[in-house]
Amino acid sequence: MVSFTAPKAREVIVLMDTTYWGKGFGVMLFKDSISGQNLLKYYVKYETNAVYQQGINELKDKGFAILAIVCDGRKGLTQSFHEIPVQMCQFHQAANLRRY
Repeated sequence: MVSFTAPKAREVIVLMDTTYWGKGFGVMLFKDSISGQNLLKYYVKYETNAVYQQGINELKDKGFAILAIVCDGRKGLTQSFHEIPVQMCQFHQAANLRRY
């Protein structure tokens, strides 16, 4: 049996990214960097900035105070959150350096 405890509202630094298993099936995960706890997940066909914004809004509606966001370098994503500091994750920064 799998048990699930809903995360309690608090101050969080959100790590967010999507992982795919095959074409058209991905899991978008929102995780607290401070505690390591998964806060929210969506099963998605496509990764879009709108779904990331939806997740952040859902966390805010649940009472979470979002101190910062760490995410991949999707075009326009880091500019999508005007009131929250956003940083590209180190893994994606290094990947960009290797690519270019």
